[in-house]
Amino acid sequence: MSPRSPSGPQSPLHPAQSLRPTDRAHLRSRLSELNILIAALTAERDALQAESDAIVYPVLSLPPEITTEIFQRCVRHPAVHSPLEAPLLFTQICHQWREIALGSPELWQSLSFIRRAPVEVLQTWLPRSGDLPLDCTFHCKDVAAAGPMLKASLQHSRRWRDIDLGIPLASFPELRLDEVEFPILRKISFGVTKSTSEDFNSLAIALRKVPSLREAHICILPHVTFNLPWHQLWTLTLHVMPIGDCLSLLAGCPQLRHLSVATMGVAVPHSPDLTVTLSNLESLTVDASMAMVENTALLEHLTLPQLRKLVITLWNMVPHHVTPLAALTQRSAFPLHAFELTVGSISRETFHFCLAALPDSTAHLTVTWGAGLHSQFTSLAEPGMLPHLACLILRGGRLTDEQCTSLVDALDARRGMSMDLSLTGFTRLEDAQGIFKGGLLARMRALASEGMKIRVVISGSAHSKEVLVDSLT
Repeated sequence: MSPRSPSGPQSPLHPAQSLRPTDRAHLRSRLSELNILIAALTAERDALQAESDAIVYPVLSLPPEITTEIFQRCVRHPAVHSPLEAPLLFTQICHQWREIALGSPELWQSLSFIRRAPVEVLQTWLPRSGDLPLDCTFHCKDVAAAGPMLKASLQHSRRWRDIDLGIPLASFPELRLDEVEFPILRKISFGVTKSTSEDFNSLAIALRKVPSLREAHICILPHVTFNLPWHQLWTLTLHVMPIGDCLSLLAGCPQLRHLSVATMGVAVPHSPDLTVTLSNLESLTVDASMAMVENTALLEHLTLPQLRKLVITLWNMVPHHVTPLAALTQRSAFPLHAFELTVGSISRETFHFCLAALPDSTAHLTVTWGAGLHSQFTSLAEPGMLPHLACLILRGGRLTDEQCTSLVDALDARRGMSMDLSLTGFTRLEDAQGIFKGGLLARMRALASEGMKIRVVISGSAHSKEVLVDSLT
């Protein structure tokens, strides 16, 4: 059967078979018209393009080094791998900005590599930083991905400067650093992103070739020991460490300036042989809230002649927690400048005992409490109690009217002294408004008018707050 002939208009495959001379003339005329239109539109497009190209955007006329400086101020530290944030954002604006961003290694020398980002991110990002030092966070919760992450990051080990390393506990056997050179590494943090039930034989993590190391933050792990050049360190954080082990380690840290430690376990019997002297230590933070049995016994074994700042955190502070503090003060005779106390609860007697244990040189006092402040501030009104106190910061839950009265009495007793008070807190705004009214508020404002720096902010739920007095600004 022969193919069926198309019906309707002539098939485009054989247009010449049915076109009459008049039809050909019409097509040529129409084609000529279209060519003229195309030429006109092309000319208009070229004119508009030329006009657009002639527009000068002031931001694009800046020298590249100025643009780079602006870019740097937009990059958080460490930077994050997100197309919505700098520096990746700059590579998507225009060709010129992309070239500047990719050609500015200082934009790529920090990175927070966390969650489940593919290892290709490191392989692309880190080379862009050229030869500059690296300040990076490498965190990974996936055991299978931890190895490739370590391998990719260690390829740039000679440029490591400030590194926060967090991997699953099961991946620590892959952390072989003892023969790796870190010539400019000055700060290292070790943490666990995922604990597992897997067990392994005792493991030593060693850093030997780190001539510039001055700061270390370590989460103590079961079956894992850390061998670092402790004698080089100026700053050290030890998270959840038995007191005995902590003292043994601190004995090898003669240059420490700043120490933060969370202890665990029972107190060690005091002995002169267990006393460690840190002659250069300026600040000490002791967090005893992590332990099943809270204690501040570490203070009994330290002599700190240059201590300037002391921070203590406890859930429930009782008198026997203050005894080591008093012993430390008497033994060290340090020039303490600032004392910060964070407690869940504290009694009136313990609060008085704690203030009395501080040296007269204490000028800054910060007290943060939960719902259990069972204390008044009458101790601050006693003659000779912290005579050089110049700054008092109080933060916490609700205060009773009796406590507020004792606070104002203490301030009144220090009338004429250079004194800054910052008070924030309260769980119920209406309660605080009821307490600070009438005479108490008038007395505070009178002290402020005489030159005492006072700021009282009452805060309630849902982020509501009210400033009652503010002469700090």
